[in-house]
Amino acid sequence: MKTPIDRSIEAAHHLADAEPPPWRDIIAGACDFLGATGGVFIQMEDRQFVTTLQDFGTDPAAVRDYQEHFHSYDILLPWSDSAAGRWLDTERVMSKAQLIANEYYADFMCKHRMPQILCHFLESEPHHTATISFQREHAAPGHGIDELFASTPVRHFLASARDALRLRRERESAWLQSVQLAFEQFDEGVALIERSGRVAHLSETAAAALGGPHELRLRAGRLWHPDDRIRRILEDSIARAHIGAAVGPLVVPSIAAPSLVLTLQFVLAQWPRQTGRAPALLCRVKPHDRCGPPPTMKALAAVYQLTEAELGVLQELVAGKSAQEIADETNTSLNNIRKRIDMLLSKTGCSKQSALIRLATSGH
Repeated sequence: MKTPIDRSIEAAHHLADAEPPPWRDIIAGACDFLGATGGVFIQMEDRQFVTTLQDFGTDPAAVRDYQEHFHSYDILLPWSDSAAGRWLDTERVMSKAQLIANEYYADFMCKHRMPQILCHFLESEPHHTATISFQREHAAPGHGIDELFASTPVRHFLASARDALRLRRERESAWLQSVQLAFEQFDEGVALIERSGRVAHLSETAAAALGGPHELRLRAGRLWHPDDRIRRILEDSIARAHIGAAVGPLVVPSIAAPSLVLTLQFVLAQWPRQTGRAPALLCRVKPHDRCGPPPTMKALAAVYQLTEAELGVLQELVAGKSAQEIADETNTSLNNIRKRIDMLLSKTGCSKQSALIRLATSGH
């Protein structure tokens, strides 16, 4: 008969599947084994932005308080650069007097009946951490904690989770490479922008487009422009796109050579589900050596007399979604979506979807 921790180990093995199990299924059995009342999986960016939080058995009010305020005061932040594989126990990293004087402990942990937290670092990189924490309703300093951490079931559980996360990263890298190659066929570069604004990836084409006659460049890991107005528009576009707001193409002319422009298009990255990747922006970077921006999709709609429904489908195709995904997200039949795609091809004179997308993104 399988024990709860056995079921958690089995669930962790499937984290890299096309339909990965929720973290609550993975955390549940481990909570039982570690004597915890609840647990939480957290991914953080730049040690301050919570990009993923999934829990089991944690008070919803505690989850809300953490996301809205207390993540910035997490009691374990001083140890946030710990290496992957390390365990932290709040009963050990601080004395009782230090705990009582700590705002996070007094106003968050005690309020939500979690006087002891056991935290394990699954991933630890300069700009990214992934941890799994377990909350105990009654603090138990010592009392066989080391034996629990070193036990075979716990070691197998954590190894399964780490292996699956590593496989996710490999698939994430492969997906990003395929996207990069696809856009480079149209002389477009790709940048991946995290929620913090940090550029996590920059293709060679995008890197070549930044700097030189174009004043847009990277500074401190973020897109930056010397013109205050353009910089504010850029920052606002990135922030709005991150919350799913529609953001039109941003055309950035060169100050030194106005006939040279960069067109930036921000879309939420459509990660394959099995990467488990936190939301990020895919920024398409297209340099132009002619005056003015390429036609927008609204201009194309006027030229080719596209309906609002057809234009909506075209925008989703440009964002990298399949006909099935568009149908699912718009609660429309797949047959209707395919008819709209056929109509788009007919009206624009394109023979393939790739040609249609090229027309919408480059204007020719």
